[in-house]
Amino acid sequence: MSVTVPLADLSAAIRSRTAGAYLLSVRDGRPRTMAVGVDDTAEGLLVAAGPRTAASVSANPTVALMWPDDSAHPTDTLIVDGTAEVREHHLLIRPTSALLHRRR
Repeated sequence: MSVTVPLADLSAAIRSRTAGAYLLSVRDGRPRTMAVGVDDTAEGLLVAAGPRTAASVSANPTVALMWPDDSAHPTDTLIVDGTAEVREHHLLIRPTSALLHRRR
């Protein structure tokens, strides 16, 4: 079961999470996942990116961020879809949708 998170409420949903986030991207048809820190800025979500992640995003800018269930939210995973842009050693992710997914 999933519940849509309005983008206007996304900052609060992110701040309420105690677990770290994971960035999901695709390069050469292969999924890539890495743990990341996320800064919520006026422009979008900012995450650090190494050269391989930057190359993945340059080839395919569609990404997702996932905050797994945590002590504050023991049954819900926050998933944010977005479009990423490489900015020096960071990615700027502009969210396009977000949802809370309840584990079955």
